[in-house]
Amino acid sequence: MAIPSRQIGWSTKSNLLWEISKQLEALTGVIGRNIPTTTTTTTIRYYYYSGSDCISPLFGQVIRTTVSLSINDVVLTDDGVCYTINSTYVGPDYSVEYVSTEACFTAPCPTTTTTTSSTTTTTSTTSTTTTTPPPTLEWYEVTECYTTNVINSVDYNIGTFQLNDSVTYYLGGDWTITNILYTDPGGAQYGLSNLFSTGCPTTTTTTTLP
Repeated sequence: MAIPSRQIGWSTKSNLLWEISKQLEALTGVIGRNIPTTTTTTTIRYYYYSGSDCISPLFGQVIRTTVSLSINDVVLTDDGVCYTINSTYVGPDYSVEYVSTEACFTAPCPTTTTTTSSTTTTTSTTSTTTTTPPPTLEWYEVTECYTTNVINSVDYNIGTFQLNDSVTYYLGGDWTITNILYTDPGGAQYGLSNLFSTGCPTTTTTTTLP
């Protein structure tokens, strides 16, 4: 508020108060002129890089950030796209239309995982081994002594007769076992009698002199 001019006819007290007010006004003006004024200016430093889209590497982007990055760093921009830093960007200008983010932070590129399902088919082979039991029966081929006549016997338990055993049958004669068969030979078959000797009987010729 300004101090009014001194008026004629003021009392001594009024004049004294006016003098005091003028002195205070002068003093305030001096102090006010000596107060320093501090102005603080904050400068934001921006870094510019050229980056490739992690999903489509052919698509490039100029990235502006307030932090320093290194080549091959991966950043996630504020539009949700990952980029790999390729180089420091030096261009004709830093048009705002190329700026994708004000502040980037490191983040992994999205990775695509391909799962290959492998189906293993196990083929089980069952091997069947057929064991043929040993024969329990045998047939005998019998040859008549002194002739070439051959007959076959009926079946017998194995070991009933041996090769070269002397045998006979119901029609008589001297016979020997000449072969042992383990399968049925078929045809006519005859029962044998064991003579409990081997080979053919010895023939004795007696000559009577007159």
